Amino acid sequence: MSNREVLAKFDDRIKQSMRQYVASLSRKANFPIDIQQVITDRVMPNKEQLEEMNKTAASIQAKQTQEKRAEMELARAKAERNKAVADKAYMTELNLSPAQFIQLRAWDVIEKKNGANIDVLFGGGETPMWNIRR
Repeated sequence: MSNREVLAKFDDRIKQSMRQYVASLSRKANFPIDIQQVITDRVMPNKEQLEEMNKTAASIQAKQTQEKRAEMELARAKAERNKAVADKAYMTELNLSPAQFIQLRAWDVIEKKNGANIDVLFGGGETPMWNIRR
């Protein structure tokens, strides 16, 4: 059903209701009222008002976008902190030094590279380089 059809049906119902109301009033006193037509439509604001409404809507949307971005950044920071805590607990549980843990993480990256060309650099003081290519 289109908007025009909905409005036409709405107009008809209002017209019926108004006629019934006038008829009920006419029972008590004579009301020579004949409802010819009912039209409902929306009012279009002038150009200046429309521009202000668009500016307001844009400002509201920008504010909501900034708030969501801030929420996402806080969530990411929390996730990174939780990952750091989990990594530290894993390192402690396996009794690994920081260098050993970093080397283990490097091998995890290499294992999951799925054909990507990845250069892994790690070491302390020396600069060993592992160039892994498939």
